[in-house]
Amino acid sequence: MTKAARPSRNRCMLGLCVTVCLCIWAGCGGSRQVKPDMPGSDREFDRNSRIARMAFENGEFSQAIEGYKRALARAYVTDDLNAIVDTRYNLAVCHIRQGNYPDALENVEKAQQELLSAGRPVSSDLLLVQAVALYYVGDFDRAWQVSEEILASKPAPSPETISRTHFLRGRIAADRKDAAQLHQEIVAIGDPSAVGLQADRLELVGRLAMLDGRWDDAVAALDRSARLRAVNRNYRSMATVLATAAQACERAQRPEEAAYRFLRAARSAALSGETERATVWLQESVRLADRAGAESLLQEARRFQALLSQESSRQ
Repeated sequence: MTKAARPSRNRCMLGLCVTVCLCIWAGCGGSRQVKPDMPGSDREFDRNSRIARMAFENGEFSQAIEGYKRALARAYVTDDLNAIVDTRYNLAVCHIRQGNYPDALENVEKAQQELLSAGRPVSSDLLLVQAVALYYVGDFDRAWQVSEEILASKPAPSPETISRTHFLRGRIAADRKDAAQLHQEIVAIGDPSAVGLQADRLELVGRLAMLDGRWDDAVAALDRSARLRAVNRNYRSMATVLATAAQACERAQRPEEAAYRFLRAARSAALSGETERATVWLQESVRLADRAGAESLLQEARRFQALLSQESSRQ
């Protein structure tokens, strides 16, 4: 899910990218339409939802979470099932974009329980966010099972939700090193026109090339995917794809290029507050720059390591 959240009053909608994509990888998002004069509308809920959505669209996910928590409290006050489910969905998406997958999973499962308790069906979009969160907590089997439920849903999910689901399945297949299944998921995505879905497909193409040992092809596809992730402002997924491209560069015997991609990924992650990922990628950048004899790149990576260390010591 790579697009900014779009509002919908009566149902949850996949609006971002789960990079997978979702968010995965992308993210997902959706909320009730904010119209203070709408019959049955609650002004306090609408105000907090509007503030949260603006924060989300600006990439300020912690602020978005606080806003949605206030909106959720109000939704319980008014006993508005649609508002409760939509807001928990939005909270799950925000947590995915932050990399906080257990909290994302908790929110989406509570939203599902609200619907089931009310005798209402669970939407395929909500299932997709659940599958993405399950993937990121490492439960590939359950994520795959949920993806099967999505594809079998009646009525059929939207084309975008189907494509995002195939992207998630492709990621699982890649992690399992199942090249045949990965190829099937790429074919299922087809040739999409949306930027986020193009990025999804290219990422899977790159990962398939890595499984086949076609390292140069992998780098080319992953670099293109990272550029499209940046266009869609899905910077967390962009950094992940850059780091994957760096791994392919190293296997292609291009250590200096690998070091540079790891550095770019680390800078993006560090300045987004993801210290743990940034630290790992900076270590790889230093190692590969030193191996390549790329002195200026090595100095830059070490300089950024020092800055990151200083920042961590102040916290």
